[in-house]
Amino acid sequence: MTLLADPDAPTEVAQRMARVLADRLAEQSGQGRRFEVEVLSEPLTARTEDLSTLTRRIMDRRRAEHWDIVVALTDLPLHAHGLKLVVDLSHEHGLAL
Repeated sequence: MTLLADPDAPTEVAQRMARVLADRLAEQSGQGRRFEVEVLSEPLTARTEDLSTLTRRIMDRRRAEHWDIVVALTDLPLHAHGLKLVVDLSHEHGLAL
């Protein structure tokens, strides 16, 4: 799993999450599975005008890097259909934003 985070506060949150996330995922999945959590810090929202563009960019990156699951973190407010967005989740694409 990759935590892809905007620089500064989102990266700090991702690093704290990564410390415990692999163990918690393993506990919940049972069957002796192991999880690796990688944190990458890079500007996600610098060139993004809307949620669909950001989501497409992250999905393209996920495919290019062959990541199983990517969780993207940003501290900028996101909007969809005129409403504030807390999370955008796609099981099909292995993506959470």
